[in-house]
Amino acid sequence: MNIISLKNFGLAFLGLICLCVYSLSVTAQYTPSHSFKIEEEHFSPTIKVVYQKKNGYILCGTTHGLYSFDGLRFAKIPFNNPSSSDTVTSIFEDKDRTVWVGMQSGRIAHVLGGSLQYWQPEEGTPAQPITAFAQDSLGIIWFSSRGEGVYYYSKNKLYLVNEENGLSDMQTGVLMVTRKGDILVATDNGINCITLTNGKAQVKVIGPSEGLPDYMVTAIADAGNNQYWIGLQDKGFCKYNHSTGNISTPPMHWKYGQVNQILQFHDHVWLGTDADGVIRYSLKNGRLDSLTLSHTTSSILSFCYDAQDNLWIATQNAGLVRSAGEKVRILPMPANTDFEHIHALLRSNDGALWTTDPQNRLLRIRFLATGNEVEPVALSGLTPKTDITCLYQDISGRIWVGTMGRGVYLLDPISLRYRSVDELSHLNDGSILSITGRDKRVYVSSLQGCVSVDINKSSSDLNGKMIYKNLDISKLGNNYVYTIFEDTKGRLWFATDGDGLIVYENGKLTGFDKTNGLIDARIYSICEDFDGNIWFSTASAGIYKYNGKSFVNYGFKNGLTSLNISGIKTDVLGNIIIVHEKGLDVLNPKTEKLNYINENHGVTGINVQDLGCISQDNNGNIYMIGVDGIIKYAPFSAIALPKTILDQVQLFEQVLSEDSTYTFKHDENSFTFLYSGLFYASPGDIVYQYRLEGLDTVWTTTKDRMKTFTRLPPGKYTFRVRSSLNKNFDQASEAAFSFEIKQVFYKTAWFIILCVFALIVLLYSYIFFREKRIKRMESLKQASQVSKFELLKNQVNPHFLFNSFNTLISTIEEDPKVAVEYAERLSDFFRNIVAFRDKDVTTLSEELSMLENYFFLQQKRYGNNISLAINIPKEIQKNIYVAPLTLQLLLENAIKHNAVQREKPLHISLSVSGDDYILIQNNIIPRSSKSLGAGMGLQNIINRYTFLSSHPVKVFDNGQVFIVSIPFIKFKHD
Repeated sequence: MNIISLKNFGLAFLGLICLCVYSLSVTAQYTPSHSFKIEEEHFSPTIKVVYQKKNGYILCGTTHGLYSFDGLRFAKIPFNNPSSSDTVTSIFEDKDRTVWVGMQSGRIAHVLGGSLQYWQPEEGTPAQPITAFAQDSLGIIWFSSRGEGVYYYSKNKLYLVNEENGLSDMQTGVLMVTRKGDILVATDNGINCITLTNGKAQVKVIGPSEGLPDYMVTAIADAGNNQYWIGLQDKGFCKYNHSTGNISTPPMHWKYGQVNQILQFHDHVWLGTDADGVIRYSLKNGRLDSLTLSHTTSSILSFCYDAQDNLWIATQNAGLVRSAGEKVRILPMPANTDFEHIHALLRSNDGALWTTDPQNRLLRIRFLATGNEVEPVALSGLTPKTDITCLYQDISGRIWVGTMGRGVYLLDPISLRYRSVDELSHLNDGSILSITGRDKRVYVSSLQGCVSVDINKSSSDLNGKMIYKNLDISKLGNNYVYTIFEDTKGRLWFATDGDGLIVYENGKLTGFDKTNGLIDARIYSICEDFDGNIWFSTASAGIYKYNGKSFVNYGFKNGLTSLNISGIKTDVLGNIIIVHEKGLDVLNPKTEKLNYINENHGVTGINVQDLGCISQDNNGNIYMIGVDGIIKYAPFSAIALPKTILDQVQLFEQVLSEDSTYTFKHDENSFTFLYSGLFYASPGDIVYQYRLEGLDTVWTTTKDRMKTFTRLPPGKYTFRVRSSLNKNFDQASEAAFSFEIKQVFYKTAWFIILCVFALIVLLYSYIFFREKRIKRMESLKQASQVSKFELLKNQVNPHFLFNSFNTLISTIEEDPKVAVEYAERLSDFFRNIVAFRDKDVTTLSEELSMLENYFFLQQKRYGNNISLAINIPKEIQKNIYVAPLTLQLLLENAIKHNAVQREKPLHISLSVSGDDYILIQNNIIPRSSKSLGAGMGLQNIINRYTFLSSHPVKVFDNGQVFIVSIPFIKFKHD
């Protein structure tokens, strides 16, 4: 960095240029601007209205529909019906973030799902152009029309306010909701104030009789405290107090024609006019001046401010114009000025700018109402080869001029008288590096050493004697000091060339250099923030903050644009202004957020070769030398970061609606994310970082505004994206989208767990039922064995055999043929017992065959005293199974437990019931004595059927009839 230029200039111009030439060659100051136009294939729409949404996007209403603008490009928002076309005349976003778009045709559209859809209320829409929208505190939407009055939409119904309600004119324009909830309407016949009372609209007219300067009201803007700026057709503007009804008109001579739009911002009121561009009215001094832009903007249609304090202007002939507004002004220098060889700059207390020309003369530039005046001041003893290195104005108003090789001059800015300061003997013919000061003290640093000068009454005169003191820092370093800074605690700080930072406090010098952690010990500029921290710039290591205990370095990693820093200043808002060749970095020391003033604001080619080329006036404005003139920077509070917006999420290129559920099937797994980082001052500098949590473990940096993920595996994901101007994402805003891709059902944990559980249940059931079946079969077998044993015991009972043989003997004597049959039947009976004893079940037909044998044997004994009736159809006997010997045992029980008498025969019958039961029924003939073991045989049957059937054995006994119901067994057991 070449701080002190020792090159020979030569003559940049031929001879001296007279004052009048300078005056004629300087033009008025202007504000840099950029123009953006919509270029379609067959037409270029005119932008009629500009509006910024709550999410930051700028909407432009044009003669060919609605466009969205992100600072670089326009995107058409199409009608949902491709054949539709309309001119947009007004735009509004309500509290629910629904965008209302008014048309030249009188129709109204909403932006839904990325397209314009016409609104179709039951009552219809106007046939005249929609001029404005508003929404009151109750959520009611109001809109005005050019020719039909004012409408309001409440509870899904549309109402009209017109002459019948007292509206003074149907040509209605801008709407404004007051603090009380009233609606102010701009009309061609004054201001109309609409109040809704019990659902009825009442109108109060405010016109010239109430103090309004003009009938034709063209614009309304909020002025705070229930006051409103009123734009007029011919009389400029005025302020209306809605609380008191007073109307005040600023003292002015208005010559700028119709006011199309009005807006209060910070300390100024901005007025868009029909023929003279943007007019600025200062709330501090009441001054009116024109905001001269670098683009022609004679007719202003609409404007708005963004978060970075840029003014966006819809113009008739220049498209959409972005202006830095108050932040940056360019103050042109005389023609043919060699900016590279200007080494000093000063904004004096009277508002004049002091700088130098190529002949090393001082130039005083005064900005007058009649034009800019430039006056050269030649200091005797200076040649074109003698550089003026620095300028400083002390508390008495005198200007100190430091030179390279000719010491210090003192100049009276009013009379332009000057003298050489010879009292500073060791600085005579010295090379001055900087002149600074605080209150009544001036500090001079040079290649020959440093001095401090006290200013009192005797020395405040141009020829007053100087009281000075040498400042010797040679104990800690050389006397090559770039600048001296006195802080609010009275400490002196010295910026040295290679010996670091030196502070003089309480009579003691303390040095800070590389041993204290400084990367670079060449210090150029020093300032102090509002918290008392000391900030200083270095030759190659950025800037440092010193809090009294430690040093913190700020460089590229913190977002600085450049390390080639020529100076730092503290502005009136407490920000640290870092000046470098690319512009300004504005650092908020509390939040450490950075903003940038650069070529996007018209700031280019700042002179960083000389420390004296930066000046700050009493209002905190900072002045620098640039290739296009002197750059004036006005501090502003809007240090904003890029706002990250997730514009769109696509699933297989289909846009997901905002009300979509964010749970997807396993094969819905290809997503595209479109995002933006809105920062209208430097849209091309935005850098992004994204990460898909659930897939990525680190952030990916990119300039792209779209990212696609294909064939994502099932899982939970969150896509995160953030934006930055400088690749420092520590405080970057972030947008996120969380979603879940479901696993295919047969791979889900619940399904696997369910399958495992089902398998366990099945296995357990198999084991359980197998064991149960085994136990059941064992029990059945045991019961069967018991039954067989009981049957054999009964049938081999000596009484049964005795009775059977007695019957056989008596039959042989009486009827040998019958005796033979009896013997055969008895033989069959015992043979069947042997055959059936190993079976679990037998067919009913087999069981009945054995039963008939048994009954035959018993009937031969009892004769007609016993009877058996079988009422079971033959066709079903083979399809029904019973436990073997069950019916025979029940028949035997009937005989055993009843008295078989001639007077009371025992009648036994077999039948089937409709509920699949075999009924064995007998009449009850009580015996005189109860048989031993009564009930054991029946209980055994009940137990056996517990295992053979799900239906129980039923026993009925009413003292007259005894019935045993045996359930069918319809399948054959092994």
